[in-house]
Amino acid sequence: MSDMTCYILKSFPENALQIRHLILKNSNFRSLCEDYGKCAEAIKYWDQSKKPSAKAKVEEYRYLCKELEKEVLQTLQHSQESYDKPRQPKDH
Repeated sequence: MSDMTCYILKSFPENALQIRHLILKNSNFRSLCEDYGKCAEAIKYWDQSKKPSAKAKVEEYRYLCKELEKEVLQTLQHSQESYDKPRQPKDH
């Protein structure tokens, strides 16, 4: 797992096992988590910046993080629903 994926684990510790599993199994989910980490890093950077545009950048990245969190939660929910569905026995 990359350093960027640790941010999503910190944000959703109650789903850590499922997140780790999906990061290893699903490249789209892994990219989503890495994007979330990049947004978190950007928030840290702009939050400390003295540039005039810093406040707007922080708000922009916070909004993006919230949108990414929604996607993560949807993926987690979908993954859980798929896991919970009863499986039909295979015909031999």
